[in-house]
Amino acid sequence: MDTVLILNTNINVTSVDEVANLLQKRESLTVAVCNTNTLVRSYRDKKLQDKINDFDIRVPDGFPVAKASNILYKNKQNRVDGYNIFHKTIEKGIENNLTHYFFG
Repeated sequence: MDTVLILNTNINVTSVDEVANLLQKRESLTVAVCNTNTLVRSYRDKKLQDKINDFDIRVPDGFPVAKASNILYKNKQNRVDGYNIFHKTIEKGIENNLTHYFFG
């Protein structure tokens, strides 16, 4: 999965379906759902930025984050919001008789 740099935070170029599929296939996968507030705070706080960049996946939750990715990198990135990741992962988990643990 490709990444782009927005306010010194690595954001993955991905979709809701791709994240939900990865959550079905891999164990102990960490996902940071990054909105504008998250990126501004991490830009100002190096320790927070390092923590966020250590997540396995960092998705552009907010429309401004997805739009920045789209404008800066011409990657046609859409918003990958937490609710839809949660919903799609649960749907796929039910189909595959899987359980998940969500925090946050």
